[in-house]
Amino acid sequence: MLIKSLLTEPNPSGHASGYRSIAGDPIIVLAGEDFQLAGVTVKITDADGILVEQGACMPNLTAGTYVFTSTVAVSNVAGTTITAKATDTPGHTAELSVTL
Repeated sequence: MLIKSLLTEPNPSGHASGYRSIAGDPIIVLAGEDFQLAGVTVKITDADGILVEQGACMPNLTAGTYVFTSTVAVSNVAGTTITAKATDTPGHTAELSVTL
């Protein structure tokens, strides 16, 4: 497993989110890897590509997900992009972006 992990990237497979661009909204990231993830981060940018906020997700080991709680409200959610980045223990990264 460890050797396979050294050769493969993590897999953020999607966002399952109730995000409405309100502070306190959760963004739930489904991310997997063959061995172990070192961490998952989320970045939110507005329609103009300007960074709104970013930060680390907290792992929910029971559900097998990673949760980011937004702290900034976005006045217009249309065109907002949420990018999840998963990093595994050897340092491989993979990103998945969703534009609302």
